[in-house]
Amino acid sequence: MKTPFTRENAPYFGVLIAAFAIRAVVGFALPSVAWPDEVYQTLEQAHRLVFGYGGVPWEYRDGIRSWVLPGIVAVVMKAGSILPGQSGHLYAVTIFLC
Repeated sequence: MKTPFTRENAPYFGVLIAAFAIRAVVGFALPSVAWPDEVYQTLEQAHRLVFGYGGVPWEYRDGIRSWVLPGIVAVVMKAGSILPGQSGHLYAVTIFLC
């Protein structure tokens, strides 16, 4: 079995690392790129799952919106809550979504 970390694959990994770094800079500079509603529909619901308080929009109350993305983000947010500072969980989510 051939390992993917070879000399001829080094440029590809360099491009991947550069693309991730650019996306991370944009993610921290502009946390909500598309719509303001995306924060309320994902991060707010994940925060409510992890920390126990927050608003419940009607889409979740009536069961017409999926819990898959907020559930995944909640796992990352819970893992990031061990980071120091009050925004550690948000930094973890930003890095995960990059």
